[in-house]
Amino acid sequence: MKLTDKEILDFVKENITIAKDTTGHIEIKEVLCSIRGNVIGDVDGDVIGNVYGDVKGNVVGNVNGSIWGSVNGNVYGNVCGDVGGDVGGHVRGDVGGNVNNDIVGDVKGSIGGDVKGSIGGDVDGDVGGSVGGDVNNDIVGDVKGSIGGDVNNDIVGDVKGSIWGSVGGDVRGNVCGIINGNS
Repeated sequence: MKLTDKEILDFVKENITIAKDTTGHIEIKEVLCSIRGNVIGDVDGDVIGNVYGDVKGNVVGNVNGSIWGSVNGNVYGNVCGDVGGDVGGHVRGDVGGNVNNDIVGDVKGSIGGDVKGSIGGDVDGDVGGSVGGDVNNDIVGDVKGSIGGDVNNDIVGDVKGSIWGSVGGDVRGNVCGIINGNS
């Protein structure tokens, strides 16, 4: 069914705020409805809902829902829900839920749930669940679950579960379970 010009204009007036930037270019400042397709540009604000696809760049603001795909760049804000795929860069904020695959870079915030894969860099916050794979650098914070692989450097905090691999550095906290490999 074809939309009339009046229906389109009414929809835009009710759901989209448009303004000019400092150089005179027209920008969309706010969208008050769901987008059932792709965004081929940047979103320079928060997402107050879920992202059901991949983010090919960075997340600079907050996502108050979940990202069901992968983030190919860095996360500089907070994700209140889960990340369904990989994080191709660093996590500089908090993830409230699970990361269902790998984090290639550092975690500079806390993760409320599990990391199902490996963490390629440092963890400078708490992990509320388990890490399924390796941590390739230091952990400076607590891990509330187990670590399924190796920790290649130091742990400065507590691990409430077991470490199923080796620890390449010092443990400056408690491991409540067992360490299967070398420590």
